Amino acid sequence: MGRDATVLGSLSLAIVYLLPRRIDRVLAAIPAMVQAALVLALLGSIDSLLTSLIADNIGQTHHDSDRELIGQGIGNTLAGIFGAIPGAGATMRTVVNLPSGGRTPISGALHALVLLAVVLGIGGLARHIPHAVLTEAQGRIVLYHLSGPFSFGAARGMARRLAAADAYDALVFDLADVPFLDSSASLALEDAITQAQARGKQVYLVGARPEIARTLAQLGVDKQLPDGHQHVSRLEALRHAAADIAANSDPAEPGND
Repeated sequence: MGRDATVLGSLSLAIVYLLPRRIDRVLAAIPAMVQAALVLALLGSIDSLLTSLIADNIGQTHHDSDRELIGQGIGNTLAGIFGAIPGAGATMRTVVNLPSGGRTPISGALHALVLLAVVLGIGGLARHIPHAVLTEAQGRIVLYHLSGPFSFGAARGMARRLAAADAYDALVFDLADVPFLDSSASLALEDAITQAQARGKQVYLVGARPEIARTLAQLGVDKQLPDGHQHVSRLEALRHAAADIAANSDPAEPGND
């Protein structure tokens, strides 16, 4: 690794007092704190539920919304006592975590323990982590799940949403729940694939039913994808996408080892 690589830098490490020094100021600020807490709770709930839906799509599971929100509420309440900031579902880490094999709460607990270790003592080591390593660990993958008959109108809406987004490295089209695909929608899907590829994105298809696969083959849409970029399961496609992102990352420059 080159000596001139940009690193994470010094971390501010501090543990706050459990009890505030001025109770009167806390009591006076309660109305404002309650208002802010309600707003953050609403935003955090929406974020966590959306992350849970994405995890369900990737791992083909079914989350318990009540359990997610109750656990998040208890955790944020305890965190607030110690002066920590509130947390919610982390979509990007979830997308990276599941293809890497994380399937139980242990993966989330391990992540929390690593952060705690950084706060309590190993921050001096973490400051030497290159930014490139963090970027590599958070390779961005968009899973676009389609359901129901896929018509030209739906395809136009998909194309508009994808055209407005560019903060990703790989795009996975999940067609497992598409029972019908007409020729116009197939061509719109082809346009979405070629546009993403023109911007340097990796594109994958997953879960296409036999009749859908035949339609795509007849119109030559499947020829727009490199060999091996069509998969049966979401997990297989996401693992392939994550591996390709890692393989296509910039290597270290020679002579800087």
